[in-house]
Amino acid sequence: MTAELASPAVGARTGSSPLERAAVEQVRADIASFPASLVVSLLLWPETIAGWSRGEGVTPPLVHNALAGRKPFVRLRQRLAERLDVPAAVLADLIDTQPRVPRALRPPVPPGAPTSAWTWSPATGERLGRRDGTNPLEQKAVYRVALDVAALSASLVVQLLLHPTTLASWCRAEGLSSAITYALLAGTQRAPRVEATLARRLGVAEASLRELIDASCGPPGDRAIGPPPASAHAPSPGLVLEPGSARPRSRVRPAASPLQLRLDIGSS
Repeated sequence: MTAELASPAVGARTGSSPLERAAVEQVRADIASFPASLVVSLLLWPETIAGWSRGEGVTPPLVHNALAGRKPFVRLRQRLAERLDVPAAVLADLIDTQPRVPRALRPPVPPGAPTSAWTWSPATGERLGRRDGTNPLEQKAVYRVALDVAALSASLVVQLLLHPTTLASWCRAEGLSSAITYALLAGTQRAPRVEATLARRLGVAEASLRELIDASCGPPGDRAIGPPPASAHAPSPGLVLEPGSARPRSRVRPAASPLQLRLDIGSS
């Protein structure tokens, strides 16, 4: 495989190309299956998790471990929540709740209603406590991508389309060099075989992928369009937040059952 310098980028992206539109739709439909680290990366952009970590004096692996929920890291979560401008409880909800199964990994849904009398309930396999896309950070990420897709790098657009596969793992599966693939998407190197294979994986013509690579990134979207939906600023159900506090005061407790055993211990 020979490497050549790419031709200079012509024009600027507007967010209307097939790949950009597909990326926006992918995020809108599948945000609940994105790992917390990818959601946070979209919200930090153009800053990266690694860049934010260095500014806070912590190592990037520590931040990724915190976003993966391996340890509480209470102080680190608090600092990251302040950077994302949300209460710490909202970030904790994103991290601690299991993501939904990605669309690409779900079995096909049959058309029409099922004919059997069998009903779907938690006792028959449905797992409770999975993300549903209503977390404020998820909704902000959807809004951010829709607004700024023209300004996102080509590699990030492709990464969103490949989800749940990462670009690096796709390269390994195809026996391709990840360094050459990233250079191709950055427009600094030509690799015809990699370009053809990637376009085939994305389901578009090579010309569409080449257009995304050659065009320069456009400006961010107009912030005057308006804020995200009102629900994007509401805390998740079950969290009671004190005014001006980033931590939940308490969880909403269910009503006491009349059958609940009560023990009254008094002094004799």
